[in-house]
Amino acid sequence: MRITPSRVNLNNLDSLAFTFPGRDGRVQTGHAIYAEPVDRLDPLGPVRQLGDDDEGFSCVDDVARVALIYLEQFEKSRQPQWAEKAELAVRFCLNQEDGQGTYYNFVEKDGKINQDGPTSKPGLNWWAARAFWALSRAQRVLPDSPLQNEIAASRQRTLERLQQAHDQAQVPPELAQAYAETGIRPGGLVDHSGSITSIFALALLESPDTRESPLLVDYCDSMARLEVAPEHPLLAGLHLNSLSDRSTVHLYGNHQVGALAQAGALLQRQDWIDSARREADGYPRMLASHQLPFAYSPAPEPGPQIAYAAETTMANLQALYQATGEEKYSDLAGLFGTWFSGANVAGKPVYHAPTGRAFDGVDPQGVSTNSGAESNVEAQLAMSAMENSPGQRWLSFGHIQDFSGEKLRTDFQVAAGQPQRETRTLNGGAQRTNWRLGSEDRLQISSQQGLLVWKGENLTIDPDGPGPLPAYRVEAQGGGWQTTALPDSAKLEIGGTATVDSLVERPANSHRSWSDGTSRVELEVGPEGWRIG
Repeated sequence: MRITPSRVNLNNLDSLAFTFPGRDGRVQTGHAIYAEPVDRLDPLGPVRQLGDDDEGFSCVDDVARVALIYLEQFEKSRQPQWAEKAELAVRFCLNQEDGQGTYYNFVEKDGKINQDGPTSKPGLNWWAARAFWALSRAQRVLPDSPLQNEIAASRQRTLERLQQAHDQAQVPPELAQAYAETGIRPGGLVDHSGSITSIFALALLESPDTRESPLLVDYCDSMARLEVAPEHPLLAGLHLNSLSDRSTVHLYGNHQVGALAQAGALLQRQDWIDSARREADGYPRMLASHQLPFAYSPAPEPGPQIAYAAETTMANLQALYQATGEEKYSDLAGLFGTWFSGANVAGKPVYHAPTGRAFDGVDPQGVSTNSGAESNVEAQLAMSAMENSPGQRWLSFGHIQDFSGEKLRTDFQVAAGQPQRETRTLNGGAQRTNWRLGSEDRLQISSQQGLLVWKGENLTIDPDGPGPLPAYRVEAQGGGWQTTALPDSAKLEIGGTATVDSLVERPANSHRSWSDGTSRVELEVGPEGWRIG
């Protein structure tokens, strides 16, 4: 294995820190949620820290992850500076606790806590999960910290809240069918969410006191049951983020693969590892087609492209590599990491290792010059996850040579009637035009044997269009998005009482290649599996 230099650089993350008065009178340290360059023409120059008028200036959701990266670096190097900075981030989280094991998320620059905002209210939510993870790791990594008593007390309060929520859970009527069909027991998921549950599970795995607990076992059993059946043409093997939306999987924050792999290795549950592996074995097709997919809903959402999605995917793959010893998963993680080096829709680096600066995202027009806390900490967690592993060698391969894979098409033409065009807002805020069909409306598209995403009462399809409809009819099942395989046809007409989202053309074979200017690496995906060479 070729060892390449570490790309971790915490200097820019440090520059986002600021101090404010805490509730107990002690000075607290937060990290600005946003930052923009003072001079837009110098994106690597000095930045101006910014907050949000409605939310605040810093948040637990970010600073808990700051604690994780500092703790990770201290555990690797034993350099006291990282322990000191980790303690500052842990103290921030403790300052935000509501005294009942959950957390207010946002705080203003003057120390005023946002107690009422919808993205700040306490509960067993994203920011509580991340704070619990940070405190659980700090309890293990910093046994001599003067904060240990506070950490232990806060962590115990959260544990009690989790156990209470688990034992007293009731299924909302609107989710009764989802629980019944998946076989998940009430309380098996925190807030009915596999993604939030996965972060709590990773926190439980940090401590010897909880890593074999019945609570962890039930969480992992429940996450495994969120795996989409292999019959689904677009989502097969992926783990649903939530029972409230069984047609969507987003990559950001979805640590289910990592949690199942780690817990499976520790507790000798091969079924959990196998569930994690089935999702990971679907990642190569995503990577070959979309550089970095944001979500599937159930058609792919190529954007927005952000560090949050890249890091989660890389961490999942690294956890599976560590659980199985199969280097191909680390190699795949490294290839996902090339997104930071320029293998993205803009073809430009999102992360600048010499300064440690990570930018807030990328689209086909270019890279954002803003650089807030989340983007920076996610980039550092991604680089840290790859250290001293086989996949680290690929991180500098930021040039896309060529690729071919599935394509998303929305270029339907009106063949009859007056279909209504509707705007659908996707998970990351991007918008897509849908077509709402009435009984007399028809759409036409040239097809390459694709997968049509639609919802409604029924769909009628004429594979020899234009011509009389229906040639055959597809009845809807349930109220969500349906996926129907279309025949290969020069022209095809679609009608019925339905809303049409998109057509996904998925070839049997796809590939992608990268270079670092001198060497080349290829990813090939086909019916028999995938390989990197």
